[in-house]
Amino acid sequence: VTSAMVRCYDFFVCNSTLYTFYYQQINGHYQMKIFQYKNGAFHYHSNLPEDLTFRRISFEIFKAKAAYQNKTYFTTGKLYVSEDMISAEEIILEEDAIVSDLRVINGRLYVMTVKKAEDGSYTTSVWVKKLLSENEFKKLYYFTYPCAAQSFTYHDNHFYFGMGDGTLSETNPNNGSVLSIK
Repeated sequence: VTSAMVRCYDFFVCNSTLYTFYYQQINGHYQMKIFQYKNGAFHYHSNLPEDLTFRRISFEIFKAKAAYQNKTYFTTGKLYVSEDMISAEEIILEEDAIVSDLRVINGRLYVMTVKKAEDGSYTTSVWVKKLLSENEFKKLYYFTYPCAAQSFTYHDNHFYFGMGDGTLSETNPNNGSVLSIK
């Protein structure tokens, strides 16, 4: 990559190929481009699909992504899937919910959504991709808590959730809480 101002922020795998996102400043304007790794270097592949909708939830372009069944699933706050990183299809799990994390666990794709309730609490839901469907997910469970789940993982038959309001503020006693569900 040759440019006066290039920033790489994230790597991901799509269909067994390594990619990265670059912010490129060209004539004072930032553009997001996708570069593909081949023959020992990253080469321009495509611009980020223009029809993606971003709900700002983190500094990364994609807060979470996972390679699953020769596709890349990723979240911008909404859930998308792509086979080639030239185009992407949106998957709607629940209206107004923010998709904040996803991962492959024991060969299955899991997605976590967060939705703010009118009383200020947050409902966190965990979804699993149905095995034989194209892009259908089933809600496994949900819970409500005073702040949003920022991430999740699975270990020793438990799901663990990192809770917080998206800041490092010590004034919120729930920041940094860890919840577990068996």
